[in-house]
Amino acid sequence: MYAYVMCPKCKDQFLETDKYDFFDERRCSKCGNRYVLALLGEKSIDDTVYKITFDGSPFLDSNVIKYLIKRLEEYHFDVDDILQKIKNWKEGNVIYEGDTLHTYLLTDILDIPELCYIVTPEFSYKRSMAPHIALCPDCGNETVEKKEKTDDMKGCFNKGRFCEHCNKWTVCFLVSET
Repeated sequence: MYAYVMCPKCKDQFLETDKYDFFDERRCSKCGNRYVLALLGEKSIDDTVYKITFDGSPFLDSNVIKYLIKRLEEYHFDVDDILQKIKNWKEGNVIYEGDTLHTYLLTDILDIPELCYIVTPEFSYKRSMAPHIALCPDCGNETVEKKEKTDDMKGCFNKGRFCEHCNKWTVCFLVSET
């Protein structure tokens, strides 16, 4: 099994790791954030070029378009080019071709119910959600894993990522004691 970490802020490269911990001990030389687990696979990353197409007509309302613009800019994609390809969608049209890193990033953006896509050849890696939850979206500080009893439901806990700076959950799931 191969595992790769990435900087949750810069998101510009994968580094191989032999650990499966949420945070890696290494830090990004550009921003100082700790690398986080991002990708797992049975094979090493190679120079495969992946093509992304839609499986059916994309549902594009103003909220989806705003979301796409924000996320594409965040990940440094050519927003105009990709949006144009999505808006002018025709069956079989490739909306993006790229390496493992950029396919990983774009599939993260496209993983919403309104957009059904296909990656060719099949993307043979599993994405971890770690880069998305490692930093607080409001203040940018690292989040911590937290579990606490909830007052709402007896025998249940809130569990997830918590920003100690903002004193709020960034990702939270309700889990049972059992």
